[in-house]
Amino acid sequence: MITLMWAMDVNKVIGNGQRLPWYYKEDMHYFKTHAYHKKALMGYQTYVSMLKYFPSGKLPFSDIYIASRNQTEIKNATVINDVKKFLDNCDEDIIVIGGAQIYKIAFDYAEALRITYVLKPHFGDTYFPKYSLKAFKLVEYETYPELIFTHYERIKK
Repeated sequence: MITLMWAMDVNKVIGNGQRLPWYYKEDMHYFKTHAYHKKALMGYQTYVSMLKYFPSGKLPFSDIYIASRNQTEIKNATVINDVKKFLDNCDEDIIVIGGAQIYKIAFDYAEALRITYVLKPHFGDTYFPKYSLKAFKLVEYETYPELIFTHYERIKK
């Protein structure tokens, strides 16, 4: 199953200067609960930004796939040069955690979405790409004063 996971503010901001533009302990807990110790796919810039949060270089995922057109080898990770080909042949549970270009490519492959809605605007330089939830149904949500955690699943045809 391919799951996309992201947090975005009311203007679809997802990042600022390779960092999250906000900090909410509930958001971090949600991310840890649903992403840690799973197989993760991310773009190279997201990988670099994650290293700022994990200076030891050891990211908390069971397997790490990094999409990059330029990198050929990254310690403790598998480099993916063709994301579509990788997703076409993917038969394992993967959580996609960014960035914007990877989300755009992976969205049509997603069987589930975990979206955190940040209910106030933040300054940022990276936005989630245009998308539609028409093919998904909301199966779970949880609200906090400034956050809504959601879980969507693709509607089976």
